[in-house]
Order: sequence, then C-alpha cells, then structure tokens
Amino acid sequence: MARKLNNIRNIGIIAHIDAGKTTVTERMLFLSGAKHRVGMVDKGTTETDTDEEEQNRGITIYSACVTFKWKDIDINLIDTPGHVDFTAEVERSLRVLDGAVVVFSAREGVEAQSETVWRQANRYKVPRFAFINKLDREGAGFDRVVDEIRQRLGGNPVPIQMPVGLGPKHVDDPFRGVIDLIKMKMQVFEEEGKTLKEVPVPDELKDEAEFARHTMLEELYNYSDELAELAMGGEAISNELLRTVIREATIAQKIQPVVCGSALHGMGVQGVLDGVKYYLPSPLERPRRRCAPHEGRQDRVSQTRFERSVLRPGVQDLAGQDGRFLLDPRLLWRIKSELSHAVSRERQEREYRAAVANSRSEKGARWPGRLGFRWRYRWSNRAPIRGDGRYPVRRQGTYSAREN
Repeated sequence: MARKLNNIRNIGIIAHIDAGKTTVTERMLFLSGAKHRVGMVDKGTTETDTDEEEQNRGITIYSACVTFKWKDIDINLIDTPGHVDFTAEVERSLRVLDGAVVVFSAREGVEAQSETVWRQANRYKVPRFAFINKLDREGAGFDRVVDEIRQRLGGNPVPIQMPVGLGPKHVDDPFRGVIDLIKMKMQVFEEEGKTLKEVPVPDELKDEAEFARHTMLEELYNYSDELAELAMGGEAISNELLRTVIREATIAQKIQPVVCGSALHGMGVQGVLDGVKYYLPSPLERPRRRCAPHEGRQDRVSQTRFERSVLRPGVQDLAGQDGRFLLDPRLLWRIKSELSHAVSRERQEREYRAAVANSRSEKGARWPGRLGFRWRYRWSNRAPIRGDGRYPVRRQGTYSAREN
C-alpha cells in the first residue's frame, strides 16, 4: 500500500557508545507493536544487533535499519554505532536521514563521540532533538546535561519535559516520571513503560514546573510572532500552536527540543516517539537534493558516480518528489560500496598507467616503485609482463622494477 510522504519519518539514533541507543530502539519497537518482547543488549537478543560479534561484545558495529508504525506515521529508523572506530557508519547514515535523535546519558553527559556525531549532524544539516537517558542511575543530572549541550556542543536545547526525581529507587527522591511542559501533565509509567498515565502535576512540583514552562515559552517567543502576541495579550496558548512553533524551529535547526526518561525501564520512550512525530521533518520538508551542481551557490552538492548511476534520468522515482532516497538504505549502501570499490580500482589502474608512461618518456627514468609510488589497495596477483623484460613486482605494498 502506498504511503504518504508527509507521514514518513526517516530518522537515526546517534550517540556516544553505551548511551542507550539500541535499548531506545528496542523500546520503540516494543511500544509500537512491532515486537512482542523487549530484547536485551547484554543477552544479544536485540533486533538491530544481529551480527555475532555485536552479540558477543554487546555493542553496535554495523548500522541497521528497522521500520515500524507509530500512531499515523511510518518510521524508518537507523540504529548507528557509538564507538569511535565505526564513526564512518554514522557518517554515511546521516547523509540519507531527514532527522536524528541524539541520546545522552544523564550520568556521563556529553562525551567525546557525542561531540563527533553532533558535528557530523551539523555538517549534513540534520534537524535533531535530544533524549537524556538513564535518569534512574546514580549521579544522574538533567540540568547539567542540558548545560553541557549548550556549552560544549554549541546547541540551543529547549527542554519540553522535566524529570520527577533523579536516581535509582533506593534514594530519597528517585526518578519516577516526567512532566510534559506543553500539556502541564505528569506522566507515570507502569508495566515497564507499556502503560502511560497522565495525572495532574503534584502541588509540591507546580512552581518548578511553571518556571520550566515559562523558560520554554521565553525561548519560543523568538520564533513566532503569533505566540508572542498571545502571551502579551494574556490569552491562552494552544498545544497545537506550541507544537507547530517547536516543529518549525527544529526543522530550521534553531533549537533542539529535549525530552528525558530511562529506556531500560521503558520510561519516557513514548515522548521520543511523539517527538519524532511532532518535531522531526518528513521527506517533503527537507531541502531538495539535486543531482547536478548549482551554479553560483556555495553549498552545492557534488554529483558523485553513485548518484549519477542511481539517480540517472528515467529512474528519478527512486528519489521521491524531493530528491531524497526512499529505498532501503542497506541496499543503497551495498550499491555505493560496490561502486566505490570499482572507482578505486579504476583510479589505481589509471594512476599506474600514467606513472609508467611518464617513466618511459624520460631517459633513464625509473619505474613507479623507485619513484615512491605506493598503492593504497592490494593489487592483483597477476603482474603485467612487459616486452622489454622488466615487470613490476609487489613488495610490501610497493611496486618496484626488476631487470634481467
């Protein structure tokens, strides 16, 4: 059945290693009904960690794509690795995404790889919002992580939720729910997050919640004249208008909404799913990707051999109405990998022929190996034999000449 583009969300989850990306993905699949049981990273039973190495080590090595429905939208989600050695997987994922969810640990805060993936998202101009995870851990701090996002990453985080309590159950004020600053309701999670109940904000938290909502509105006034006029006139502000303003500012990459919870216990993941629906763009709301360079523009997109082959005339439907990919990203990556290998081999052969031609054109010139011509990839075992009795020999990745 055909799907409407405005109801599609092509998103990815990016973060530092062990921030909880795969656990968030598992909870999203479970709450959406795509799975009947929550997989565990430590047991190797998650949906996206299917490789044996991933299951044994308990980390994500390869990006994996899953598709599921949430309310009236279709979500195509890519779970990316968090280890620095596999940052290339994040790079190529962000290139085809419309939006991203950046996960932070409430205890560790902004870490090294958090800065890397944030810069990569800035490079590809990917709208995003933040999910502060693990608020039920020792040493968790919500406000501290928000300040780190602002200071270390240069972002503009706008919390649209606030936690109720922090830390595990044995502390005096444990984490037990979140307050939605848009609805001004407290959300309580039961049955490992499967059941969500909205109750009035407790009296002891009303002042703190009102202050947090006022701080959120003060920031949003900068992006909507209508919102500011309603506030100055003392009129009521609808939830739909607030979500619209947040969505427009997020897509314009002026703010990053912040939600919170604990994915391990299924608390706050519904807020992540609703954030994907309300605040991240559909393919129709992203800038048009063109196949040819634009004249006179600084941000033109170069036309790679991969784009020429996949997005050639006659098959433009592969890219949808806005020129973005709608195919399974894993299929596109396989095509890109094979084409990149072919291009690399072709470039090597061309460089080798040019070096040989230059060496023959000069009297007494040496062969490429003696000129320091080092190959970046392994060459074929069949070395070309020359009529003059000399042929290149592979020695530790370098071509040298042998004479009779």
